[in-house]
Amino acid sequence: AYDFGEIDWDEFWQVVKGDGPCNRERLKARNDAWDKGAWVREAAVAYAEKKSQRKESKVA
Repeated sequence: AYDFGEIDWDEFWQVVKGDGPCNRERLKARNDAWDKGAWVREAAVAYAEKKSQRKESKVA
């Protein structure tokens, strides 16, 4: 069972504005994942460009 009572509206709005518990850790984890995934995005762009060039050379 959950323990609940009156809503602390000050705390609620702090969380909504991004100042909640673990917010900094959550954002750091997301930023780290974005940085570590850069090679995947770069590879996808390179593959798309290569595929596009092949398609253009077949048409010409």
